[in-house]
Amino acid sequence: MRIKTGGKHQGWTVVHQARRAWRGSFEGVWLGVEESSGHWMVGRQHDGQSMDDGFDADGNWATSRHFREGNEYLNMRRALAAYDEEAQNASDVWNGMWDQRAHEAVARHLAQRVPFPAPVQLSAGWIGR
Repeated sequence: MRIKTGGKHQGWTVVHQARRAWRGSFEGVWLGVEESSGHWMVGRQHDGQSMDDGFDADGNWATSRHFREGNEYLNMRRALAAYDEEAQNASDVWNGMWDQRAHEAVARHLAQRVPFPAPVQLSAGWIGR
């Protein structure tokens, strides 16, 4: 089963995910947020034989870590750090551009949550930690 980035799944919005082949199998990770509570989660997809079998038939993942403190910003920062760590543990998922792509995905997600009265042209660049 494939779950689309940006889509909702079991109450979670998938902010970023990655899945790659390594030594004959596929490994993957995903980062999500529960909008109503501000809780963030880092999940490990099931190891499998294709890009499509990271989630089982019911859409469940292999393991997860939850970030449920009272401060949504701290939840997000801790989840990003854990997501980076989990991606490095998932064999070939992590690469040199990983931090930039994951941080940009979170920035895009957060920007979509801010209502603007009229269309606004925004430019963004990645500076680093």
